[in-house]
Amino acid sequence: MYFEREAASWDTHRRIQRAETLSERIYEQICEKKDRPVLEYGCGTGLISLGLQSRMQDITLMDSSPEMIRELTAKIHRGGLGNLHPLCRDLTRSRYSERQFGAVYASMVLHHIPDTRGILRALHGLLEEDGILCIVDLDREDGSFHSGETGFAGHNGFRREEMFSLFRETGLTGVSVCTVFQGQKSAGMRNVPYSLFCITGRRGPVM
Repeated sequence: MYFEREAASWDTHRRIQRAETLSERIYEQICEKKDRPVLEYGCGTGLISLGLQSRMQDITLMDSSPEMIRELTAKIHRGGLGNLHPLCRDLTRSRYSERQFGAVYASMVLHHIPDTRGILRALHGLLEEDGILCIVDLDREDGSFHSGETGFAGHNGFRREEMFSLFRETGLTGVSVCTVFQGQKSAGMRNVPYSLFCITGRRGPVM
């Protein structure tokens, strides 16, 4: 599996730099929930949440890859980061009902998951009333972004209007979307430009 193979070498300079920017943008969207437990889904080695660690009270970091969670756990132990809680769980295969969160965020995750509607419903279900869902992901592109990744079976990014509609369909309100990053990725003999958007919404009253 791709992420199992890549876990030990995941933290490249490019990814670390991008995560620093995205952590700031995500914090801007969820900072009002800093005293509530929050969840990152698809955390990988924790680059995003490590950027939030000093400003958030309680972060659960969830990923479906045991190797990614192993790398993350080692970082947490080395740093003595008691407010970070790693958890290996795949929400496309099983539910998580142990607790709810003031905010749930995911960065560069949803385009890897074929059932976008299903994962949004699962994440929505983890929110407290008035909880915030914050998704950072890839704008629609021609497939170049993952051209070097064997076995990639996800989406070539998303059209923003499509994601906006899915947020509304899921029951999220106050939906907003903006550009949060523009960069380039090496793909074979060329550099491929790409952009990332951030979309947020709130869960209404829990019935």
